[in-house]
Amino acid sequence: MARHATPTHLKLLSGTPDHRDTNEREPDPVFTAPDPPDCLDADAAHHWRAIVPELCCTRLLTALDVPILTLLCRLLGQIDEAERHIAVEGRVLSVGEKGYQQISPWATIAKQNSDAVARLMRQLGMTPAARGGMKLEAPAADTSELDKI
Repeated sequence: MARHATPTHLKLLSGTPDHRDTNEREPDPVFTAPDPPDCLDADAAHHWRAIVPELCCTRLLTALDVPILTLLCRLLGQIDEAERHIAVEGRVLSVGEKGYQQISPWATIAKQNSDAVARLMRQLGMTPAARGGMKLEAPAADTSELDKI
């Protein structure tokens, strides 16, 4: 599989030694954490509220990322639902008159969604490997009026 282009801000965070392959004119929109979209169910909205503020703090989220983040949260919500069903029904079901063993459809959903979540998290810089080498600068300390005197 081909390597995807790395956004400039991720290259800079990881300490790109030269600037040949950085885009100095790449758009850098300022973005604040939006509320969860109405299309998300309760599980997905819970994940949204946990993930979005973190991505905004590290400047890894822009308005253009909302659709892929919505998809990520939907997948995470579906995994939660599947795991609740698995907890009740089990990962393996007995099917038919003879009781043949079959993997639960919920287990299949959980596995497929987990694979998709891993891919999306890498794209959004949310895995340890994706963050490896990033160097985030500490936010500037607020100076009080007394410090200015």
